[in-house]
Amino acid sequence: MSFYAKSFVYDSIASENFNIEIANTDSGNGIISSPGSGKISILESYIYRRPVPFFLGIHFDSRLSFPVSFFSPDEINALDISYIQSWLFSKSQYKSLVIIQPDLDETILNCIFTDPTILRAGNIIYGISGLCEVNSQFAYTYPKTVTYNYSTPPSSSLITFFNNSHYSGYLYPSMTLTMNSTGGSVTIINASDADREFTFTSLSPNEILTINNDLGIVTSSLNVLRIANFNKKFLRFIPGLNQLYVTGDISKLVLTYQFVRRFGG
Repeated sequence: MSFYAKSFVYDSIASENFNIEIANTDSGNGIISSPGSGKISILESYIYRRPVPFFLGIHFDSRLSFPVSFFSPDEINALDISYIQSWLFSKSQYKSLVIIQPDLDETILNCIFTDPTILRAGNIIYGISGLCEVNSQFAYTYPKTVTYNYSTPPSSSLITFFNNSHYSGYLYPSMTLTMNSTGGSVTIINASDADREFTFTSLSPNEILTINNDLGIVTSSLNVLRIANFNKKFLRFIPGLNQLYVTGDISKLVLTYQFVRRFGG
């Protein structure tokens, strides 16, 4: 993967802290190939004497990964390279990588660096290389949060949301629902998704529900199970325009989301 940027931030630590830069590994002919984002596999079924298979769909069966190298304009001593390796190559879970480049200023990769190789010229350490292993085929935008406050119970209050992801499937936001002082029910209908209805009933006054629609997790501020109060249709956005209609006994609705981005550079 080639970038014209030199600076980056990994796990909230800037590369300037270690005096290293992303390397451009151009071979000299000016042409650099790098993997694109969004590799898929096709699901299909062949039957006897039919030359064209039945198309069953697609699925993602691999993660985006690419080699990367980091160099320092100055000599790196043994102590410094040990700290650099500890920073880049010792993570036990995915961490955010941000490339400081204008056309990537809203893009985050969740990745782990593996396979470190120390680069030397003679006996002098001048860099380190490895493999960037991303947690999916895609990058993401920074998390964005929108808040809707209701002084009176909403009745078919319209929320317009444009899903700008580079993924043709559903986007599942995280959300919190704050009930008003009377409690009761809440319904959100996505008219753009065949009137799909998200509904909770019999909730307590001032109760707060935290909902991870992607993982299907519902948590109540009262430490009670609320899945029995739910119609089990988690909120989701189709690609493009979504028109939501909110009705119920709530005082606040908070939506948090990240758009998917195809990555390459």
